[in-house]
Amino acid sequence: MSIKIHWSNGQVANVELIKNDFVEYWHSIAAPLELANKRIDTWHWHEIPNKDNPTKQDLEHRVKQIKLFNDNVDLLRYKYDINFPGKMYHDQPQSFLNKIHHYITHGSFTQKWWDLPNASIDDMVNAKYTHWREYNWDDAHGDWDLDYTGKNSNELNKIFYEMNCQIHEYEETVITPRKQELFELGFQQKDGDHIIQRWRNTDENQRMFDVYPIDNEYRKYCTFDTDPDIWLPFSVLGKEYLTCWLDMDNPLPFDITNIDQYAHIGFEWQPNAFTNAVLGHDNFKKYLEDHKVPHDPFIIGKIPLGYCTNKSEIDLDEINCSNVIHIEM
Repeated sequence: MSIKIHWSNGQVANVELIKNDFVEYWHSIAAPLELANKRIDTWHWHEIPNKDNPTKQDLEHRVKQIKLFNDNVDLLRYKYDINFPGKMYHDQPQSFLNKIHHYITHGSFTQKWWDLPNASIDDMVNAKYTHWREYNWDDAHGDWDLDYTGKNSNELNKIFYEMNCQIHEYEETVITPRKQELFELGFQQKDGDHIIQRWRNTDENQRMFDVYPIDNEYRKYCTFDTDPDIWLPFSVLGKEYLTCWLDMDNPLPFDITNIDQYAHIGFEWQPNAFTNAVLGHDNFKKYLEDHKVPHDPFIIGKIPLGYCTNKSEIDLDEINCSNVIHIEM
């Protein structure tokens, strides 16, 4: 089974899909969405920032995200009697952003607590092999921090989703302290550039995506391999491990994972397999082990989808500046 990705610069990438049951499942969802013209705008990702300091536009964007986030904190308090533990502020450190992001994921998932401090290391590691829904937080934690009872859970989840997006949009203006470390590991500026293409079968005015279940069994296909060219994009409640590392965050808590129970269907065009090159590196392994997290592809790696069979004939740098205009599936 193969697909052809047509790019706005006139190039065509021929991709031979990997033969396994997960890729067949992925194709069974993606092909009808492409046929129904549900492909959204192409995202251009830059894991290694091409600047050393935030620009004027970055600073203005921060002000906007701070206001939007804090307005949502007020909305939670005054409309739903939910007191979120913190507001964004100017020149906040990445460590603070990590903390409030953690509160959002734990609060929206448990619908009871902003944090799960009584969970043991074993509890958190074991949950990485299944899902943190398997952890019985009621047995280990007492009084609730928030309460969804009698409230519109869809509205609350939408607010938390928006707050999550506002943190990430602010973070796009932050220069990761890992930038120099990546150069010292032998990576170049452009190595972190790749493309994410998704489909969405919901109202175009919504930022939230429709989701599709991912059976835990499919994680057997997660790998540190660097040969494939297109991959399943990360889509998790929390952070995946590369972002966690770039943010100087702790990879142990429940909300750091590689595959969640659901996915937003799409693909990641990353012929240099930069993400896996970092995830499989000895330096990254030490980072995980320092936080008691196993360096196991099942819980850390990515799921590959296919190989570009004409990679030597196309200009990869030009493609990274292009948009997807059509996919033959």
